[in-house]
Amino acid sequence: MKKILILLGSLWPSAAIAAGLSDVGAGFANPIWADICTMLPYCGQGARGVQITTNIVSNVIMWTIGPAAMLVILYASIRIVTSGGNDETVRKSMKEIILYALLGLILAILADTIISYIYNLVAGIVSV
Repeated sequence: MKKILILLGSLWPSAAIAAGLSDVGAGFANPIWADICTMLPYCGQGARGVQITTNIVSNVIMWTIGPAAMLVILYASIRIVTSGGNDETVRKSMKEIILYALLGLILAILADTIISYIYNLVAGIVSV
C-alpha cells in the first residue's frame, strides 16, 4: 500500500496529501491545530474532508468560468454586429476573443474532468 501511495504521490500530489490526511483533526493534542480545525469545514473528516473541499472549490470555479466565457462570447458577438462590415474588427473578434473564450472553457472542463478523476481515484484508495 505504501508503494502505491508513493507512486501516486509522485504522479499526483493531491492523492498523497488526501491519503496522508486520513486523520486530520482527529486526536491531535496540539491546541493550535485544534483552534484551526474549529474554523475549517470538514476538518474532522480526514481525507473525505479534503475530497469534499476540493469538489466544492472545483464546482465554484466551473460555475464562475462558464458564465464568464458566455459573457465574453456575447461581447464578441456584439462587436461583430456593430462592426459595420469592417473586416478587421470581425476577424479580430472571431479569431481572438471567441477563440480564446472557447479555449478557456474547454480547458476548464478538461481540468474539472481531471479533478473528478483524481477525486474518484483517491476515494477508491482511501476506502480500501
